[in-house]
Amino acid sequence: MTWAVTCDAVEQLLPMSTTTLKALSWDCLVMGCSKDKLRAVWAAVQQRHRFLGLTPPLVNRRDFSNWCHAISCIMGRPLRLKFPIHKRMVARLLRWRPTRLALNRDRLLTALATVACLRVSEVVRLQVCDIWFHYSTSMGIPGMEGTAAVHVVNRKNDSERKGHHPALGQSRDPALDIVHRLQYWLSMTGMSVHPMCTKIRNPAARCQVCFPLFPRTTNGPGNVTLVTSTACTPQMGSDAIKRMVKLLGADAARFSGVSARKGGLSTAIEAGVDEVILYLQSGHGAPRAARSYMHLISPYRLFETFAAFDL
Repeated sequence: MTWAVTCDAVEQLLPMSTTTLKALSWDCLVMGCSKDKLRAVWAAVQQRHRFLGLTPPLVNRRDFSNWCHAISCIMGRPLRLKFPIHKRMVARLLRWRPTRLALNRDRLLTALATVACLRVSEVVRLQVCDIWFHYSTSMGIPGMEGTAAVHVVNRKNDSERKGHHPALGQSRDPALDIVHRLQYWLSMTGMSVHPMCTKIRNPAARCQVCFPLFPRTTNGPGNVTLVTSTACTPQMGSDAIKRMVKLLGADAARFSGVSARKGGLSTAIEAGVDEVILYLQSGHGAPRAARSYMHLISPYRLFETFAAFDL
């Protein structure tokens, strides 16, 4: 009996008209509903109509997306401009000697991402075997001792997945030497390249045995902070950058994970680094096909972006 009554009631139901849905939407706006809440209401109305076998009010193929675009134009607001991390911030972070392991990780993560023009997703994906110390000395050119290369397995615009190697130079001021700071970080945490590391054999794949360069931390026995084998997420990396700029006295609301990459590019541009050399450091897409064939005979120019930070 109940089933029969339910079926009869469904047969008497009428679909909601577009005009009624518009009226409902305006009521939601008056009550202060957000864009996301309004879209959820529309999706619920659409789904309920389909469940009952009725024609939904937004029946045409692009109706729903057009409505979402329209409400975004009405209720949207410009995104707040994110500031770049400037070279004075990088110098202060490298000169700082925090006692807490997590703070040491966060300041090195921020400094490395800025100097190497890395995205947050790239810097948190680095492993200990991705910092190639004395990499440029293999070319047989003197003066490359104390430098390093960052092995970025792939980047967003690296369509051929050849990898990318931003250069880290040797600082004039030993207190600001990021290469030495990274070596000390690995020594302090007890992390090193595993004897069974697979990165040399398969450089385009993630090593299965090496630790992440910037791992999460945990409390060990005796309330001692220890590193784990789990890498930080991109959100954790972005939060770390915001924490660092806040400790430096900046407004963290005006910074985010993109501030590191913006800071590296902005610093190099202000120092007059050629676009071609800058893009070799940042890994940006090449507007000219010839750039993919560039392999500098002398590695000195690769360090021009690093030199722009005056470390």
